[in-house]
Amino acid sequence: MKHFTLCLIWLFKPRLPFISRSMARISAILFLLMFPGLSTRVKAQNVNAVKGLLLTADGKALDYATVALLKAKDSVVVQSTLSTASGSYGFSRVNPGHYLVKATAVGFGTKFSPPINLKVVDVTVAPLILQTSSSQLETVVISSSRPLIEKQADRLIVNVAGSTLAAGNNALDILERAPGVTIDKDGNISLNGKAGVTVMINDKLTYLSADQLATLLRSTDGNTIQALEIISNPSAKYDAAGNSGIINIKLKKNGSAGTNGNLVLGTAQGHYFADNGSLSLNHKSGKLNVFTNLSHTDGKRYIKQASDRVIDSAGYKSYYSQRNTLSNPFHNNSYRLGADYETGKDNTAGIVLNGYSNSSDIFNSGKSTLNNLAQANATAQSNFSQDNRNQHNVGINLNDQFHIDTAGQLLSADIDVIKYKNNSNASFNTFYYLADSNQQQPPYYLRQQTPVNINVHTAKADYIYPAGKTLKLETGIKLSDVKTDNNLQAQTSSDNINYIYNTQLSNQFIYTEKIDAAYLNITKTLMSTTIQLGLRAEHTSSLGTLINGNTDPVNRQYLDLFPNLFINRTFNENNKISFNFNRRIDRPNYQSLNPFIYYFDPYTREVGNPFLKPQYTNNFEVAYTSHQINLGLSYSHTTDVNTETVITDTLTKISSETFTNLKSLDRYSFNINSSYTFSSWWSGNVNGYLIYNNYNAGDSFNSDQSIKGFSYSFKATQTVQLSKNDKFELNGRYQSPTIEGLYHIRPVSSVDAGISHSFWKGRANLKLSINDIFNGNKTDVIIDTEGSHFHGYQKYDTRIARLNFTYNFGSSKFKSASHQSGADEEKGRIGN
Repeated sequence: MKHFTLCLIWLFKPRLPFISRSMARISAILFLLMFPGLSTRVKAQNVNAVKGLLLTADGKALDYATVALLKAKDSVVVQSTLSTASGSYGFSRVNPGHYLVKATAVGFGTKFSPPINLKVVDVTVAPLILQTSSSQLETVVISSSRPLIEKQADRLIVNVAGSTLAAGNNALDILERAPGVTIDKDGNISLNGKAGVTVMINDKLTYLSADQLATLLRSTDGNTIQALEIISNPSAKYDAAGNSGIINIKLKKNGSAGTNGNLVLGTAQGHYFADNGSLSLNHKSGKLNVFTNLSHTDGKRYIKQASDRVIDSAGYKSYYSQRNTLSNPFHNNSYRLGADYETGKDNTAGIVLNGYSNSSDIFNSGKSTLNNLAQANATAQSNFSQDNRNQHNVGINLNDQFHIDTAGQLLSADIDVIKYKNNSNASFNTFYYLADSNQQQPPYYLRQQTPVNINVHTAKADYIYPAGKTLKLETGIKLSDVKTDNNLQAQTSSDNINYIYNTQLSNQFIYTEKIDAAYLNITKTLMSTTIQLGLRAEHTSSLGTLINGNTDPVNRQYLDLFPNLFINRTFNENNKISFNFNRRIDRPNYQSLNPFIYYFDPYTREVGNPFLKPQYTNNFEVAYTSHQINLGLSYSHTTDVNTETVITDTLTKISSETFTNLKSLDRYSFNINSSYTFSSWWSGNVNGYLIYNNYNAGDSFNSDQSIKGFSYSFKATQTVQLSKNDKFELNGRYQSPTIEGLYHIRPVSSVDAGISHSFWKGRANLKLSINDIFNGNKTDVIIDTEGSHFHGYQKYDTRIARLNFTYNFGSSKFKSASHQSGADEEKGRIGN
């Protein structure tokens, strides 16, 4: 840890004077809470619960193992659970009696605890050490099947690995099929009808805008994903960003002894043909574990767009109609390389290098008509554009975990350095015609080059201290430093030969942001009730500068406190109730702050808002679990609501997509999730929610506006085990008409199906799936603002048949440690 700490200090040395000031404020707030906790020694309480820890033979935590509490007399299962990432497990509300604890995991032998005589006291079982299964041979593959959906105390887990619907899909496709998740036309992700989801990959923030995050997720092969963790009410340990919670994408990790790997080859057929492939390799020898994953996808997207605008100017209406067809050939390449080394019995250090290199071309051809009743004339335009994009990302993570003792005391640290480099070279050609098809005016030619450079530096440290059998303290700090540089260069021409640099359409926007954070979580168990109280403090310093612009730099400094409270009451193993409260923040993504004017056509452009403020949300939720049914009732109040809008100049007829703050949003919601098993071969999951939104636009549009309404969503997944080697899955979803900010969104639906067959002693698998069988997945929105009515429609090529082949090779004996980093919130906000 000494060398790791020196690296951390060196990385952030240039900004230590700033950190010392802002962190001093944060530390002063948390010190009063932390100091009493660190000096507390708590005696065991009279709680009838059983707790313990699972370890491998080399002393490492064993996560996701199945743990069962059995009656000692007849081995009847009383309760069962999965071990956590730290290897811990627990059973609460257990009646007095004699019991055994049984632990099983893939690649390990079964382990039983000594007999437990449980009276009305808390019992901590001595750590159970699971040995590698001696019956497992090099040529035999041991597999297990987890349920598709699992509900844990603070999160919902979707086990993607092995699902037929994951075959050939990318991470964005899989997210769209997860319970309660919806994705709009721009890649914005909502959870249970609430926008503002923070997406993490292996517990690391992505620091990307919606558009760039969608690119990253499309570059992530679904075959590399182990599970999705949906956390609707995160604790203070997590970044405060994300109005509606966190979705954590857990990538597969293979730490088996020897050399092993996984090969995936796939094809897809929609409007166009596509192919994909990935290779994962892992080698573990002694204390060293080395792993890699390489993925490649070639394809072509087909997109249809349409929009209609009605513009009211001085009592006269103009009608502007656009119809476009886009083709988007793309080549995505992603990689992940890493190693971890056991520097000692209780310490593991690691390094992970990951990134992607993508290229694509967007060809757009369309026709527009403008009927101006005030001038009693009609004109038409033909638009042709090409946008060549190259997107590169590389990130390096250094991490260290030190298990201080077997009681669960843990110290971990991470450093992340991430670089994004995106280049766009676009050309727009517009031809103008009169109603009689004669040329109205000379053509307009525009070229735009938009290089974007983004640098992210983060460091974090976390400490877990079990202060007795019923009290646990968690604390940590995180520092992040982000710089984005967008340089838009535009040239215009009337003959497509002689181009002139256009200063009005060109500019450079530089944005820097520093966030220093610290948190404290206290978790206390009282009889059958668990209480967690947390506080996170974040100091934000940002500066946005438009080079050669007419606006002054926007400089902001603010300190926020984010409390959270979680109470869970267990009546018995089938009946639990919980209460959650937390405060969250959604900072604008970097692109939405950029005051560039980005040109789409003569009447359509996009412009950011450097004065856009962060939004704050107070969330309240009550949840009840009975058997496999989970019910939730929640209320949230958001101020300074970030939203996208379309503003139309009634004189020039130019519409600008931009961003603004609405005054407030009150949201009431009810959600239900149920996993069930009809028989040993048929299981399923149903998820749905009902929401009432009440937006107050305030004076955003020079008048008080209240936009309100109900919406609902429904998703269902069925899994049928046709035989030992054959499985069938069916997935359907429906989203009713809904309101999102100023947009009224029309209903959307889709149905997916897939079938898989395993062979070659379970090493090989062939999967066939069809997405959006009835072709109902589309985006259809309406927005009404003063003097303008806008209706937009967008349809991607979503009805796609996929065929994937998977082959597992090499040995499979025991797992190694896993590593995760801390650069997640910043990745989710990077803009083009």
